Amino acid sequence: MEYTDKELREKIAFLQEEINIHIEKFSKKRKDNKYKARNFHVVITIASAISTVILGFDFAGFDAITFISNQTKNIALMISSFITVISTYNTFFDHKSLWVNYTNTRNRLFDLRFDINFYLKGKEKIDPEEIEAFKERYRDILHMLNEKWSKLRG
Repeated sequence: MEYTDKELREKIAFLQEEINIHIEKFSKKRKDNKYKARNFHVVITIASAISTVILGFDFAGFDAITFISNQTKNIALMISSFITVISTYNTFFDHKSLWVNYTNTRNRLFDLRFDINFYLKGKEKIDPEEIEAFKERYRDILHMLNEKWSKLRG
């Protein structure tokens, strides 16, 4: 099928708009998952340290403090349970992998956007095959992200 120059320019403009929408979307998801990955790591580390310190307290020889000694062990047990729950959540959602995947996808979209803009610069006649190739690259980028997401959830 033959396209007019106007139709080709509309197609490339649509593709550029879609790329920009996804760059913005993946930038936000990347930032959110980076924040979550870091915060879960910090919380787990701090809670583990606190639990270790509490368990390390030595109340031997202090009969009046037996009750406090038992309570500190209970607190350490609750903190350890909390660590288990948070670690399980973190393992299931794997925010670090999501952060890396969204970053890689966003960067590939930046590359595609640059290549399209470079191709169009000073171009009087647009080759429909080039537009199709750009569209296929765009689909491949999104398809690759979907595959990685499915493997993470599978």
